[in-house]
Amino acid sequence: MYNSKLFRTMVRNVIFLSTLALTEATFAKSVQMPLIISSPSQVTFSDHAGTSKGTPDVQGVNTHVLFGDPSKQGLTTVIVRIAPHTRFQPLTHPNDGFVTVLSGRWYVGFGQSFDPSGLKALSPGDFYTEPGNAFHYAETRTEPAIVAVTTSEPGVVINKK
Repeated sequence: MYNSKLFRTMVRNVIFLSTLALTEATFAKSVQMPLIISSPSQVTFSDHAGTSKGTPDVQGVNTHVLFGDPSKQGLTTVIVRIAPHTRFQPLTHPNDGFVTVLSGRWYVGFGQSFDPSGLKALSPGDFYTEPGNAFHYAETRTEPAIVAVTTSEPGVVINKK
């Protein structure tokens, strides 16, 4: 199911891109990144959604904190596994973030209303940014997806009311 070499390459790329997202505050704190070497079989996901701050409490979503503490200021990368046929209604975060698709097919769009025609299909290796306060929505279809979300601020999910 997983291409181990591609996954390792993607994780290295996510960590590299994450360092580019560091804020002055992160540098001032002298956060030291630990050495992490991992394969898909070594990733342990949470049993239910919402266990990682900044991830929506949606059925079919599981998380694994790769680096950092999502409840605190500083660099954080969370690996998110999304089951098939899972939909995220429009939501936003107050902080900027980078998202990289590690496996599967992930469909994402931007706007305050869920518009299926606005979804863009992303494959492993594809990435996008989530500017702070930009409403976005997403879904999986017939296959699961795994994405890596990197941010430098505590995650907060704000669902559209």
